[in-house]
Amino acid sequence: NENFIPDECDIADGTSEDIDGDGVPDECQCHADIDGDDVVDVHDLLILIGYWGNNIPDADLNFDGIVNIHDLLILISNWGPCVEG
Repeated sequence: NENFIPDECDIADGTSEDIDGDGVPDECQCHADIDGDDVVDVHDLLILIGYWGNNIPDADLNFDGIVNIHDLLILISNWGPCVEG
């Protein structure tokens, strides 16, 4: 749409989802990168395990109100370096 933002990272064009409501399209984020180091790895896994059974938004990757196996599966499926949008 010629606004100098890659279309896959442009919420304004209406085609991108922002499930967590932070203003950044989900496909342009490093989903499951809990510690913010641009890689999903053992550090994120340990944080998730530490929050297990609680309602901690940083580790509640599917936003269902509890950190559990569903969040762990999301973390595992995103394992590795993040790809920028």
